[in-house]
Amino acid sequence: MAALFYVVVGVWLVGPLFVVAAIAWAATGSTVFLAAWLVLAVILGGLAFFMRPGDPPKE
Repeated sequence: MAALFYVVVGVWLVGPLFVVAAIAWAATGSTVFLAAWLVLAVILGGLAFFMRPGDPPKE
């Protein structure tokens, strides 16, 4: 479930690019732009997941 949260974070980060992808899809009829947007969102969400702050080191 936590992984889904980070995918949503990725979608939020690249949300404005969705407008560009949707316009390109409407103009060309190719879904490549939407697929590229989704891949970018998943990659950024994954980066947010792996770069999240961890537990402080125990001394």
